[in-house]
Amino acid sequence: MNIHIARNNQQLGQFSLVEVNGGIASGRFLPGDLAWWEGAPGWTRLDTAPGVVVPANLPPPMPPLPAHAAAAPAKSGGSYTAGRNVGDEPRCNIPGHSL
Repeated sequence: MNIHIARNNQQLGQFSLVEVNGGIASGRFLPGDLAWWEGAPGWTRLDTAPGVVVPANLPPPMPPLPAHAAAAPAKSGGSYTAGRNVGDEPRCNIPGHSL
């Protein structure tokens, strides 16, 4: 049996039952992802598909990031040169001492 899986209104693809169970165990797929298979009455939760096994010790899913956090650009640490960041010269905070 092949199962089509979707999350957040995007189809993730079609997967075998072995791939689905492995994906649930690894966290790739979530029990609440939507699933459809031949003979299903419509899209339903993945954990209700025949043959899908959800491990008892599966942690709860991570909450979604706030929209502003997901869209924030990464901060640059300067340019990288020969094993160090330019502008990140060693500094000594002891008066009268230098590195």
